[in-house]
Amino acid sequence: MEMNLKSPRFLRVNQYEIPVFNDEKKKVTVGCVGDFHISKITSEKQKAFLKRGFETVRPDVILVHGDLVDSPEYLEDEKIVRELEKELKICAGFAPTLITLGNHDQITSSGRRDLPKIPEGIVEKFEKIFERVNVKLLKDEWFEFKDLRVFGFLQGPECSRKNGKAAENYSEMERKIKKLFKDRKLETKPGKANWFFSHAPLQDLVYLKELRGFEVFSFGHMHGGCVPIGVDKVVDKIGWNGGIVSPHKGLLPKKQTRGIEILPNRARVVVNTGMVAISDVGPKALQYVNALKAAEVTGVIIC
Repeated sequence: MEMNLKSPRFLRVNQYEIPVFNDEKKKVTVGCVGDFHISKITSEKQKAFLKRGFETVRPDVILVHGDLVDSPEYLEDEKIVRELEKELKICAGFAPTLITLGNHDQITSSGRRDLPKIPEGIVEKFEKIFERVNVKLLKDEWFEFKDLRVFGFLQGPECSRKNGKAAENYSEMERKIKKLFKDRKLETKPGKANWFFSHAPLQDLVYLKELRGFEVFSFGHMHGGCVPIGVDKVVDKIGWNGGIVSPHKGLLPKKQTRGIEILPNRARVVVNTGMVAISDVGPKALQYVNALKAAEVTGVIIC
């Protein structure tokens, strides 16, 4: 499950406005980050980027979209746990911080032919860390802040492996979403800003009737399609959200991997590109290009 990681050289701060309230008094700013992939090579630069990004965005609430560590085995390493705590303290120092877990947080594999393994008690281990630094893991539950309602979808191991490999299992995600809706856990409220966030993008599942009440969806996982700094400005200008190369999607992924997209029902999908670059998701010719990807802090103003 471990990836070849690179420390980005740049910080990218994206800011979007999403009209929901049409009332200045109800305005809420949400900061989105994720994909820390903290490992033995994580750079000090990542903490500096987090701080600078939030100083620019000035969020009222922060959402961390999972893949906090590069492998759950790293929670046995005290140094890496301290690094994770330091980054989460930066988030909590700015605003209430909500977290969901990613595939790298929950499963590991010792080889390509092995079924990804689930370390025993991994969610509980994360929760103990989160309690120490005053951040909250949303396990298929709501968090309310003023007129903002955030539902944190915990994409568990069952949603993160398919056919014996680490991959997005959309049929399992759909099954889980429908059950949550049936159990009334996904009940949205008119007149509020209902926000759904998880690690891996739900792709076409955002069109499910069970999710029609949400105004905003936000995800991580895709690393922005590994669009390098400089090229990202061109990509943004032409409105292309597919990226160049992305985990599990190969070259020129057709689905959204970065930026903001408007659905036919006017709901918005925001994909944060994460805090690290990765260098093993495409041909060797793209390794250097991938390593130039900027870290990203996204600010979304609900107004």
